[in-house]
Amino acid sequence: MIISALYSKSPHLAIVDEFVPSDQALRPFAVDDYLLRALSKDELEADAVLHFWPGDPAVYLGMVDTRLPDFQAGVDFLKASSYSPVIRPSGGLAVVSDPGILNFSLLIKPAGGRLSIDDAYEVLLRLINQVLAPYQEQVQAGEITRSYCPGSYDLSLQGKKIAGLAQRRIGSAIGISAYVSLEGDQIRRGQLIRDFYQASQVQEAKRDDYPDVLPESMHNISDVVPELGQLDRFKAAIQEVLSTDTASQSLLDLDQIDLSKDLAKMSKRNQDI
Repeated sequence: MIISALYSKSPHLAIVDEFVPSDQALRPFAVDDYLLRALSKDELEADAVLHFWPGDPAVYLGMVDTRLPDFQAGVDFLKASSYSPVIRPSGGLAVVSDPGILNFSLLIKPAGGRLSIDDAYEVLLRLINQVLAPYQEQVQAGEITRSYCPGSYDLSLQGKKIAGLAQRRIGSAIGISAYVSLEGDQIRRGQLIRDFYQASQVQEAKRDDYPDVLPESMHNISDVVPELGQLDRFKAAIQEVLSTDTASQSLLDLDQIDLSKDLAKMSKRNQDI
């Protein structure tokens, strides 16, 4: 069981599947905030939402990154490298997004009360491991210290990081998000983030908050399980696993949702970059 144990009945899962163009890089965070608030207030017909949001090249930055000695120089470097910089509301430090990376969020409202931070992360860990189970592979959770955005719930395959998790909570609803490196030049992604920190004068930082990124500490799922290294295949595998754990699934039409207030909040956070 992945999420059914969190509910008093087998839940209905709504699915949002979108690709995020570079000029709308703030949108997925606004979508998640809107849906978390709606779940918390029981304003959705669904009990949980699965939100897929891969997109054009972007670097999602944490609030800690904004305290770098020369953050603006780092932002300028990302723009010159053709990556859209975005300050995100959840997670700790910079991560890369591009068409070879799957970003997705699982938004839930547990019936029995709030989950601990670790228990919420375990939900996504179990989900990804069930996706990998037919291939006799399993991710391990634990910090990969020289990856970008290192944390205790880094997910690794054969000793190298392939995914990272983050959380956001609004009311009684919890959003657990993941970026999963599926295919593409992961070494180049690591070099990009290493160079971002160097451009931001990380060596002058007063606190040791930032990773000394080693690009070779990360790789793609396609390096280990080629059959799962394509975006559509991995998304389908997630939905297949959850289909056995939910009463029903349906697509959620975002055109019927007013995101203006949530987009305004995200824009305000990003107005200076």
